[in-house]
Amino acid sequence: MIIAAAILAFLILICFLRVRLLAQYDEDGFILSAYVGPFRKRILPDDKKKQRKEKKEKARESVIKAGRLESLKAQLPSLKQALSRLKRKLLIKELSIHYMAAGADPAATAMYFGAASAGYGMILPLIENNFNIKNRDLRTSVSFEAAEPYIYVKAILSLAVWEAVYVVFGVVKNMVKSENMRAKIRKAG
Repeated sequence: MIIAAAILAFLILICFLRVRLLAQYDEDGFILSAYVGPFRKRILPDDKKKQRKEKKEKARESVIKAGRLESLKAQLPSLKQALSRLKRKLLIKELSIHYMAAGADPAATAMYFGAASAGYGMILPLIENNFNIKNRDLRTSVSFEAAEPYIYVKAILSLAVWEAVYVVFGVVKNMVKSENMRAKIRKAG
């Protein structure tokens, strides 16, 4: 009985651990890392990426298998509901977006700067209404000397393990429901 209680307490403790995800994009490329407690796993870029890329290229040369667009469209409601399940559960600890408009044409560069500023104003309320944001740093700047625009994005996301299980369970349940409905429609038709 004591062992069962200890196992149950351990599982409950694990469920309340938070999974942190660090996503960053800068001049070095895209970096994605996951943290659970003291453990860290770098997801992108992977050291074994070159080996996997070579295997994929060999596989592509022989046969290219693509998913059907119809099945992807059928899963969109499930994905939409998964995002709605994340509403107010996903904690965005830090959101930093720094955009520098640049280019050879000053008028076009000024237009890009204005468009980026307007984009921040449109997107930020949508994100704030759906997710908790602790710290945000959104900046736009303009450079008439640089040749091309520059963007830096960093997001630190956090979600409890039980909330991730809740979201995944809902997605799987909806996928099974939609597949059963399609099967019934096929039988009836």
